[in-house]
Amino acid sequence: MLGLTCGELDFGSEPANTCAAGTCCTGIDACFADPICAGLEYCINGVCQGAQNLDDCITQNCPDCQGGGTLHNAWVECMNGCVG
Repeated sequence: MLGLTCGELDFGSEPANTCAAGTCCTGIDACFADPICAGLEYCINGVCQGAQNLDDCITQNCPDCQGGGTLHNAWVECMNGCVG
């Protein structure tokens, strides 16, 4: 995930991709340029995918990435606005 850019990602639908490109890329690019934020995204969607308690999983398996939450949450909130 580290070093990926917004244009390289697929958000699952053309409307979501268009919205991301139009409004969320700055935050997405900032997250994936930051090792801690990119690591948190990998942890959430890789290591902890399907975990019953995401926070506990992150704490147990990816403690070094917990500090990436601010950058991560900013682009996730933006994307939530894209997909409603």
